[in-house]
Amino acid sequence: MVSTPEETYELFSRLKTLPLPEGPSWWWPLGSGWWCLLLGLALAGGLALLRAWRRHWSNRYRRQALARVCVIEAALAKGRHSSTMAVELLAILLDAVEAVEGTRPNLVGVQWQVFLDERLPEPHFDADLACLVSEAPYRPLSFEEMTTLSGAIRLWLERHCAAV
Repeated sequence: MVSTPEETYELFSRLKTLPLPEGPSWWWPLGSGWWCLLLGLALAGGLALLRAWRRHWSNRYRRQALARVCVIEAALAKGRHSSTMAVELLAILLDAVEAVEGTRPNLVGVQWQVFLDERLPEPHFDADLACLVSEAPYRPLSFEEMTTLSGAIRLWLERHCAAV
């Protein structure tokens, strides 16, 4: 069946434009696959936020201890040096160990050195430093010894991890 140009023109003139869907955009409403993808992304984001919050919360003792050490180091930097600083530094270390382990260890000398080194990625507390940590509460420390003790405790607080 062959149509004439007039018939074709009449057929085309009866065509109407298709109505566009109502909504904010051509892609709305979403299909079920997109809803599943969005739900999965929301769950993954929520889990990542929860994990970051837990890590931040569990390291609060570390931030508090480092802030206390920073106060002592600022006093040392200004030239203020007292015999109570060593006791306070060791109290900070013991408080942090208690927060990590759940109990305050009753260790001395080499046992204390081994305990501290086991929780570092690489050993740091040599015999001289362990002796300094053990003797600090009982004798006055020089400015250099106090600076060394402060640096060692800061390093332990920054780098330690729980024993496995």
